[in-house]
Amino acid sequence: MKNKDEWNPKDFLAFVLLHMAHADNDLSHSEMLHIAGKLGADRAVAMNVYVESLSPEKRLKLISRKRKELYPTEYGKRTLLTHIHELCLADGDFSDSEKEILQKIENIL
Repeated sequence: MKNKDEWNPKDFLAFVLLHMAHADNDLSHSEMLHIAGKLGADRAVAMNVYVESLSPEKRLKLISRKRKELYPTEYGKRTLLTHIHELCLADGDFSDSEKEILQKIENIL
C-alpha cells in the first residue's frame, strides 16, 4: 500500500469506506465485495490491512485531515457521504453502530 502522503482520491475513499465497514466490528463479505468492486480488489485488501492497524480515533483524525486535501469542496464532501451511504446498504443492515460512526464522519467532514 502507498504511503498515506501519496494517496489519491480512490485510496482515500477506500480508507473511508473500510473504516465505515468496520463500524460494527464485522467487515461483511458483501461490504468488502462492494468496496473491491468500486475501487479494485488489490486496493481494498491492502487498505484493509492498514485500516485494521489503526484505532478508530486515529482513523477519524486521518479522515478529517485528508478529506480537505483529496475531497476539498462541499461537492467532494457530499460525494464521500453518498459512497458511505451506498456501503451501509450493501449488506442490507444499516446497524446502529454504523449510524453512530456515520454521524461522527459527517461531523468531522
